[in-house]
Amino acid sequence: MTPFGEAPGPGIDPCADTSKYYMYCLDALGTNLVMQDEANPGLWATPGEWQPLEWMSSTWRSSTDPTVDFDYNVTPHMVGNLADLVFDGQTAITQRGLKGPRGLKPAKAKCNYVGNDRFVPAEDPPEYKVYAGPKREFLGLAPWAAPDGPRNRLREVGAALAPGSGDPRENDYLETAVVADLPYPPVAHRDNCSG
Repeated sequence: MTPFGEAPGPGIDPCADTSKYYMYCLDALGTNLVMQDEANPGLWATPGEWQPLEWMSSTWRSSTDPTVDFDYNVTPHMVGNLADLVFDGQTAITQRGLKGPRGLKPAKAKCNYVGNDRFVPAEDPPEYKVYAGPKREFLGLAPWAAPDGPRNRLREVGAALAPGSGDPRENDYLETAVVADLPYPPVAHRDNCSG
């Protein structure tokens, strides 16, 4: 994967090696909607590298990176414990150029995956700084099993949800759906996840 805002070098056919340039190949083929149906195996509120921040490199990036032209990204997540396997995440829909409703103050028109409200230099890779903080391009975003807050508290909730935790919250994931109209051409001034 190339860094945010950097396309593959000149003369590279992105469809010649989709293991390296999959999204660039989709873009070259004229794709305007990326659908990433996910059964993400593992904790969402991870110890170590923060998974919600890493996920921004596909869900949010595909609708904002200037090197591709996708209009929408839809990422529905299956959540819950299947025997001893964890499946967790937040369903999201992003839209390129989404500004939120007219007249809504910018701070009110932004949202983020849990734990992504700011960049944490002590634990986040430098190349992920662009993905941290509230983003207005979320057309819809499912809440997580707990409200946003400090990552250490979110990690505790994730551990409690996990199979075999014995905690009263074990397997108590939020099961929901996010629904949105995806018009073509996209409409910039419309409700977003906070609208």
